[in-house]
Amino acid sequence: MKKIIALLLVFVMVAALFVGCKKDDKKNGAPKIDKSNMSVAMITDYGDITDESFNQATYEGAKEWCEANKIDTPTSSPPATPPKPVSLPLRRPSTKATTSS
Repeated sequence: MKKIIALLLVFVMVAALFVGCKKDDKKNGAPKIDKSNMSVAMITDYGDITDESFNQATYEGAKEWCEANKIDTPTSSPPATPPKPVSLPLRRPSTKATTSS
C-alpha cells in the first residue's frame, strides 16, 4: 500500500512539473501593465536599509527596478529605537485542591 501511495505522489509531482512549466501560447509575451498608478512598498523590521544584509539588498533591488520602470520611490524609515515590549501578566493555574461533596 505504501508503494502505491509513493508512486501516486511521484506521478502527481511530475504532472505538476509539466503543468507549471507549460509554454505560454501568447506571441506577445507578458501582458502590458499600466505603471502610471503603480507604487512600490518595502516594509522592514527595526534594521536599517544600510545594514549590509537582507534589508539593504531588498531596498537596492526595489530601487533599481523602480528606476528602470520610471516609478517614484518615496522612502520612510522606522523609528530609531524599537518600542518597549509589552509585558502581559501570565495567568497561572490554581494550585488549590478542590473537593466535591
